Amino acid sequence: MQLDRVAFMTAFERVAERLMKPPYNYAVKGDKYESIPFLRQHKYGELPETLEALFERSLDDEAIANFITLLVVREMSPSTTKVRGEHVLVKTKRGGPSFTFFAGDLVVKGNFAYEHTVLVQGDLIVDGMIEDKFEPSPLLVGGNVRAKGMYLGSETRIGGKLDVTDLLHLRFTRGGKTLFVEGDARAKLYVWTPHDSRFMGTLYAKYKCEAYPDRSDPLFVKLRAALAPNLAKKLDVEEPDMTVLAKSVRDGIRIWR
Repeated sequence: MQLDRVAFMTAFERVAERLMKPPYNYAVKGDKYESIPFLRQHKYGELPETLEALFERSLDDEAIANFITLLVVREMSPSTTKVRGEHVLVKTKRGGPSFTFFAGDLVVKGNFAYEHTVLVQGDLIVDGMIEDKFEPSPLLVGGNVRAKGMYLGSETRIGGKLDVTDLLHLRFTRGGKTLFVEGDARAKLYVWTPHDSRFMGTLYAKYKCEAYPDRSDPLFVKLRAALAPNLAKKLDVEEPDMTVLAKSVRDGIRIWR
């Protein structure tokens, strides 16, 4: 996609108004990395000819770098196309591109897994599980995300709302910043890895539990009482393995009573 600097920077200024507010809180003044002047002068001071080259240029930076670019692109051109698939696995090929860009909405019947950076300009709608197969493989979505489950160990950023009907499980993440959601986020069950994962935004969850819970933890006891009997039995051990829930969601098995 060819880049028009005037159109890009005009869209950037509109996005900058969002970045100055929570949950971003970018500084209006100053020359630090998380400031509007820094982005305007250093990140976008010189633009390559294509969007793909701009994404490639920022792959080694934190995921927020390409996420802001994605927000600008979405502001320039709202999603009008849909890509549909069934049980999608985005693979890394030797000598191939190191990221995949979907210029519109992505709708997946089944599970959606990926082995490198994925950028979705519009909404991401998945019937089953969303998960990264290799770390770090950031997932950046300009719009909303809906899924049955998310099993994440790589930095994930969402520019809209998040709705997870069953399980949101945050694994170990380098740097600890696992999931950022600009809008509201909802999940029936939220599982996190203490000290090694973090949710940034506003999350509403009916059940919450650590990834390595103590058997007597009241949150864990409450969760087991709501799970399907076979899963509740598997978790009734001294060292509960919470990954059995992710496997069940991935396999399309009901996890609730």
